Formats: sequence, structure tokens, C-alpha cells
Amino acid sequence: MKSSSSTNTVLIVLLVVIVLGAGLFMAFFFISSWSVEPWEDTMDFEQEVFIQEEGHFRHIIADSWEERVEVNFTITLTGGGPYDIYIMDQEQYDNTYGNMSTGSFSSTFSWENVTVVHDVIELEDIRTEYYLIIDNTDMSFLPDSAQPAGPVSMDVELHVTYFYTW
Repeated sequence: MKSSSSTNTVLIVLLVVIVLGAGLFMAFFFISSWSVEPWEDTMDFEQEVFIQEEGHFRHIIADSWEERVEVNFTITLTGGGPYDIYIMDQEQYDNTYGNMSTGSFSSTFSWENVTVVHDVIELEDIRTEYYLIIDNTDMSFLPDSAQPAGPVSMDVELHVTYFYTW
């Protein structure tokens, strides 16, 4: 009788292990067959912006974990003189505006000495914050940049599409 009870226990444990193994295999197969669909999100920004002479406007357009970002923007002068537009990551922004006396400058995209800009840009494999900068400062180390002659105002329209995948 003792041997029959042990045999039954071993068979029950073996049956449970087989059923759990088959269940885990089917769950793994089912989950791995799912196709990962990318998804997207959008952000719209429309505002009239005023910038004093020797000032700048900064608006975040990506915040470090998007796979791809598409920025469709129109910036139109409504008062004052030409301005500069830059797309900068966090490090570029800190180097340029953190200590203006160094003359350190870099940007991912730039439009200098403009009164209207309509463009579409794409940022890929985002690993830091990116900003849209509208600049009304005198950067003497940039020969093509706009020379401020007082405050400026402009209409800013942004349509940003964020693309994600798992």
C-alpha cells in the first residue's frame, strides 16, 4: 500500500509538471506571436511670442525617450526685425546659453536672420531633451545670425508627432 501511495504522488507531480510546462510553452508561443505595432502621439502649440532684445524663447519638443520625432513648424514675424531659430539638444543649449562669453555654439538645425520659417524636421533615436529656440541675442561669434534691434514678436505654430515602439 505504501508503494502505491508513493507511485500515485510521483504520477500526480509528474502530471502537474507536464501540464505546467505545456501551459508555459503555449503562453510563450502566444505572446511571441504578437506583432509589436508602433504608436504615435501629437502635441500642438500655437502662441504669439514676444522676446526682448538680448533674450530668447525656448520650447521643449522632445524629452528623451521617443524613437522618432517629426516637427512641423511655422514661425512668422509680427513685429520687430529678423531673428534666429535653432533646434538644440540639452547639452548644446547649456553650452550656448549657460555661459554666453565662451562663444561655444552648436545646434542640430538652424535658420539664421529670418522673418518667416516653415519647415519640417525629423529627430531620431532621442536620448536627451530637444528644444526649439527663437533667439533675439547678438551672437558676435556667428557671422550670419540676426542682429537684434529691439524686441520682436512672432506667431509660433508647432505640430509635433512622437513615434514610439516597444
